[in-house]
Amino acid sequence: MTARLLRSFAILLIALTAFLGWMHPGTLDITNIGWALRDDWGTGVTGFNAYLKSGTWPGTYHPLMMAPEGAHLLLTDSIPLLALLVKPFAWLLPSTGVQLLGWWLLACLVLQAAFAHALVRRYAADFMTAWLGTALLVVLPALFNRYPHPSLCAHWTILWALWVFVDVRRARQAGWWLVVIAIAGLIHSYLLLMVGAIWASALLERLWQRDWRNAAVQVVAAGLVAAVIVTLHGAIGQGYVPTHTYGAFPMALDALINPAHPGYTALLPTTPDDQGRGFEGYQYLGAGLLVVTIAAIGVRVARIAPEPRGPALRRLAWLLPAFAVLTLLAITHGVLLHGEVLFKLPLPRAVIDALDPVRASGRLFWPVAYTGLFAAIATIERLKLPTARLILASALMLQIIDIAPMLAAIRADTSEAGQARLYRRATDPRWAALIDSASAVEFQPATDRPDQKLLAEVGWRAMLACRPMRFSYVARWSRTDRDRLASDRAAFVAGRIDPSRLYVLFPGEPVPAPLASRARAIDGVTVIPPTVAAPPPGLCGNRRAAGGSPRPR
Repeated sequence: MTARLLRSFAILLIALTAFLGWMHPGTLDITNIGWALRDDWGTGVTGFNAYLKSGTWPGTYHPLMMAPEGAHLLLTDSIPLLALLVKPFAWLLPSTGVQLLGWWLLACLVLQAAFAHALVRRYAADFMTAWLGTALLVVLPALFNRYPHPSLCAHWTILWALWVFVDVRRARQAGWWLVVIAIAGLIHSYLLLMVGAIWASALLERLWQRDWRNAAVQVVAAGLVAAVIVTLHGAIGQGYVPTHTYGAFPMALDALINPAHPGYTALLPTTPDDQGRGFEGYQYLGAGLLVVTIAAIGVRVARIAPEPRGPALRRLAWLLPAFAVLTLLAITHGVLLHGEVLFKLPLPRAVIDALDPVRASGRLFWPVAYTGLFAAIATIERLKLPTARLILASALMLQIIDIAPMLAAIRADTSEAGQARLYRRATDPRWAALIDSASAVEFQPATDRPDQKLLAEVGWRAMLACRPMRFSYVARWSRTDRDRLASDRAAFVAGRIDPSRLYVLFPGEPVPAPLASRARAIDGVTVIPPTVAAPPPGLCGNRRAAGGSPRPR
């Protein structure tokens, strides 16, 4: 028992060390909100708290953002799984709001280490070798680079699916797949697709072996789970407007060896960020993981006989068809190499729109990368003990040295968590009275790009006051959203406004002539205050609706 506890602590230590090198410890203070009120963090945190205040349970709808249609947790990057777990206990939390981003990211690293160890330990001769392999599967730069989208830091779902897949008995049990698919789907749709690709590969094996009964059970179970998830996310009948941007965020052909982000690596050269691949298409492995990969290839080419430990790695070949599709989607029709476009295949607009659900396609290579790294680590672990330890320990040291600048840059980016300051943009105390007196808050124009900090902080103030925001950043607009925002825009430009709303103008937006006398400036921002008193807020409280999400129109 003592030995098991020590081993568990050693695995936990990997996650804790990685977290402290990656995030400022102030991110763990759930009442420290200000550092997170920016960019996608701000949308996610505001959506999370809007759901706690006004959302349905066990649905994921909340009416305070993109009102009056409302939004779902998935569209506000608010980690639906976490919100569903916390909602029943929301009454225990401070009324001033909370952020759980730090704890979520720490939990992601802990689970990453746990599933990484579960994957590699059966191939290692001793715990030290397994520990080194575990650490290497935790320090993938693509994981750390996802910090602006905390939900997509749940790379452990990919490792979990691989853990189910590599064992023949587990891969035949629909229950395992049902759970991992459900969890991934309740975190992010891209993770659901990646886990689904691994499950589909296991299904392909069942069909090849003519295990019709097992295949049928798995299809039915997975279909039911997917239907429930789609319903919870409110994706039925919404008619989301395509963005026509598939191909804008690709993975370059040299992404595994080219960081494409100056200042993120200490050992390998890089080209400047381009074509969106410095974030969505970021697949750099790091010097240490490249060493492990090259060493494993050398072992295979030299036909060095490894020890027969763990399940046979040849089962991973069943993943190749699904991974080929994911890789092609990640590269897209505009092929990049070393910062330059080699060629771009013309695709019909209908195809571009059909691929819009995976517009950030550069991400889709993650399961391919993890599978290759797992196979490489397992191959090295099977070597004689001194050799395996030497290669893995050297690789881990190189990896840490190589990505240290990246971790330092990200940690500095979260340094505001060390300050207990809520507002940095919308600081004037008059904001509170303005928002309290309004029936809703409307931004003009309906775009978050001119001043994301302003949108985040005003949105947070509106959420605390339980006043709906008629525009918020969401991942997708429905046609109803689009048409209503266009109507709001046309009315504003014509000088026709709702006298009970607070209008906030992004910098550079002119005031329509009929409204010029009503405009005011606050924190350097032009606002048009309401002239009619709004009724008390009625959207917040202990709302409970079984399953569905009544979206007011």
